[in-house]
Amino acid sequence: MPASVDLRVSHSLGLAAVCAVVGVSWSAAYLPNARRLRDAQTQRAQLNQQLQQTEPLLARAGGEAAWLAAQHQRLTDMQARFLTSREVPRLLDRVVERVNANQLALVDVNQGNLTPATDANGNALTMSQTPCLSLPVTLTVQGRYRAVTTLLEHLVSREFPSVVTVDSVHLVLDDSATGALTATIDLVLYVLGS
Repeated sequence: MPASVDLRVSHSLGLAAVCAVVGVSWSAAYLPNARRLRDAQTQRAQLNQQLQQTEPLLARAGGEAAWLAAQHQRLTDMQARFLTSREVPRLLDRVVERVNANQLALVDVNQGNLTPATDANGNALTMSQTPCLSLPVTLTVQGRYRAVTTLLEHLVSREFPSVVTVDSVHLVLDDSATGALTATIDLVLYVLGS
């Protein structure tokens, strides 16, 4: 009889050992791989969704080749709008000309220093291997609301000889009867290093 009890105990111990090995391999190998698979499937679904949104845009643009050609032309047009840093005085004159052309009174202009322009990740921006520089400018003008919006439209249009971003516009109503207001505009002019 003692031999049969030992056999059952040894079978039980063997079965427990097999279960322990299966449990350890399950948690050590299978679960992380299953997690990675779920993450990859989620990422694939997100990419498929982005592709589904992009494909109609490409189709409307006439296909991938036409879209790439249009983007290349857009970059070429933008490159033509960059002046060099030596032309900053002329560029500031053009800003003042735009203010005067829109029947606004220029109250004040403050400019910062030229600094290297960077993208959202902090990488230096270049155009044809020439560094891009940014020049912060604050304009304070007085006039009517429509004249301010027209000025902003002109500054960011393709006809303006620089790439400009408008960071903020602060409006203060000076006279409610006439609609006169004071606008403080923070913008950045982009030029190429020389």
